[in-house]
Amino acid sequence: MRKIEHIGIAVKDLEVSNTLFEKLFGAPAYKSEVVESEGVTTSFFLNGPNKIELLAATHPESPIAKFIEKKGEGIHHIAFDVEDIVSEIARLQNEGFVVLNETPKKGADNKLVAVGVDKSNVPSLQLFSLDSNTAYLKKEFKDMDMIYYPVFGDSNCIYFVAKKEGYQNIYKWNYETDVLQPLVVAVPFVISHLNYRAQHLLFHSTQSGVDNIFELDINTNEIHQLTVSKFGAFNPSFSADGKLLYNEYTATGMNLAKTDFNPAAVNVKPAFVSRVMMYSNVLQDEQKVFLNKNNMEQYASEKYYNHLHLFNLHSWAPLSINAESREANMGVSLMSQNKLSNTISSYNYTINPQQERTAHELKIDYNFWFPKFTLSAADIVIENISVENDTSYTYERLNQKVLGVGTSVDLNLTRGYLQRYLGMGARYSFNEITRTDDLRASLNAIDYNVYYYRGARRSKRDLQAPWAMTWNAFYHQSVFIDEYYSNSVYASLKVNTPGLLKHNALQIKAEWQQSNASGFQVSNAVDLPRGFTRVYYNTISSLKADYTFPLLYPDIRLGALLYLQRIRMGFHYDYAQLMDTENKFQVLQSQGVELRGDINLLRYSYLMDIGCRVSGYQDNGLFYLYPQVLFNVGFN
Repeated sequence: MRKIEHIGIAVKDLEVSNTLFEKLFGAPAYKSEVVESEGVTTSFFLNGPNKIELLAATHPESPIAKFIEKKGEGIHHIAFDVEDIVSEIARLQNEGFVVLNETPKKGADNKLVAVGVDKSNVPSLQLFSLDSNTAYLKKEFKDMDMIYYPVFGDSNCIYFVAKKEGYQNIYKWNYETDVLQPLVVAVPFVISHLNYRAQHLLFHSTQSGVDNIFELDINTNEIHQLTVSKFGAFNPSFSADGKLLYNEYTATGMNLAKTDFNPAAVNVKPAFVSRVMMYSNVLQDEQKVFLNKNNMEQYASEKYYNHLHLFNLHSWAPLSINAESREANMGVSLMSQNKLSNTISSYNYTINPQQERTAHELKIDYNFWFPKFTLSAADIVIENISVENDTSYTYERLNQKVLGVGTSVDLNLTRGYLQRYLGMGARYSFNEITRTDDLRASLNAIDYNVYYYRGARRSKRDLQAPWAMTWNAFYHQSVFIDEYYSNSVYASLKVNTPGLLKHNALQIKAEWQQSNASGFQVSNAVDLPRGFTRVYYNTISSLKADYTFPLLYPDIRLGALLYLQRIRMGFHYDYAQLMDTENKFQVLQSQGVELRGDINLLRYSYLMDIGCRVSGYQDNGLFYLYPQVLFNVGFN
């Protein structure tokens, strides 16, 4: 025996005794429960690590009623916590003790029921003891496809929804006797969110054609429709005072509703009626006209050759969409995904005005094995790239053609409310570079990268994840070095924190890059301060801060054309320190303001944001304003 689990005290009037013990301990009972099999109602009190259980009889034949009749109110039992109750019963019998039950019985307090699914997709119900964090009972349902929403009832019963061959039903399972009983007619529509109290079982269903709340009377097996919602009622439960609580969908959103629980006053139905049965005659008539079995074609199965069906073009967009970063830029995208989802391909034409860069990029991800393999090709043009020559800059046009192959491992480490992702990979690329001064070079390079993300889940109104950290690093190394080479190291850390007010967001991003190249430079991995586009140095360190906040929620609709959900505002400050090979420093700074609107365009489901930004900066002693038009699509 490990410890005294609780002390049970028999009382005549539970309400009176609850008041007394509440005054004694300075706190109300933390739990009350009816155990029908024992004819008892219980209340549990905590005093430090100790638990007191009050027991009152529910009928004259209850063991508690007979105990009080014989001995009066007082200590009824002392319960001990043991590691193995079956072995402990055997030990006590060998020691000469008399046990009341040679097989353990389920008692009150700290039970939990959960749904489990094994590797063979066999669903089960599992009962847990929260005191020991162990499952003490498991029941498999091999003839069912899935089970949902288990809830405890009285008399050692559990109610749950089960799906079998496309039909759903409500079941009652007595885990003492292992008796399983269906309670309604199997139906092809939704039954969900069971909630039980005192022989009444609440649930949500689409039986009426609209989402509504129903009640099943356990005693009579009658079904009552409790709500007649125009747009839908969901998530039923009982309040502490026995009233009905649920969510109702309205024109202004979801509302919380509370009403009297009076099943007989609304609608009574003896049982569900299957819609297939309701329209069986119509279907039979239609079958004679449209489904003549004599004319039905028979299709033989054909073998599917995966590698002959790697491409399946399914979408295009008037934007350049990065599926990994879930960002959109100016351009055009074509997207392909085969039917087995093991090959994902994309073509992007991207225009980046800040970097004065255009690119044609083709990417194929092959996920048939683990890790993932990627084949990529790109044709990149960078206009007006700046190359340092003492104190002057020359502006040139550079064309880079890239062919690459890589492999990566992406791990989803998400648990609970925290999202965690870890990825690492390597990529070999062949680069052919042409410059306006007729410089031509062929380079072979290997890139190594690793990233990590950790962040809390965000609400719909949060502008960013309230707490998040993203760390990214890569190393670019030339191999098979001839006359030209290019090596660089890059690292970044991005941190998101809540702002001063609700839904405000602060983002701080630090970046560092060091490069070493011969003959040419391509582009920076570090984003320069906003407003600067044509500066290159060997070593760059930067720090950026963005503060954004919601300004208005206009909720304006222009027919099917546009819906304006939110207007938000932001401020930024960017700082960068640059150093050349001769350790000469240059500092770049910019600050600015932006105004954005979150919209749904043409009833497109994804939220877009459109706006403008103005950045101010100094260059060679002169102050400039750099305006930008902003456009993005959020795929969260």
